[in-house]
Amino acid sequence: MYLTENYICFSSKIFGKETNKLRIPFAHIAKIKQSKTFGVFKYIKITMETEENGKKKQKNYRFTSFSDTNNAFKIIHKLWENVKPDTKDDDS
Repeated sequence: MYLTENYICFSSKIFGKETNKLRIPFAHIAKIKQSKTFGVFKYIKITMETEENGKKKQKNYRFTSFSDTNNAFKIIHKLWENVKPDTKDDDS
């Protein structure tokens, strides 16, 4: 994961082959949440909201395997607040 002032960027590789490339504009993020799977494994869920043909669409992304999920969440949330100052804190 790579963070800029305006985007969350992500790419992954399996056996040296790129499998996923993603760029999420902070301006399109509707919600950022920190959760746990099975009450143990922490992840960050990002909900992106876009509009297509006059209809709002939401897409969810889950990011795992952070060495410090709490700190990663704080940094991502702070960057989001800089772009969208009316954001609500949702770290449940």
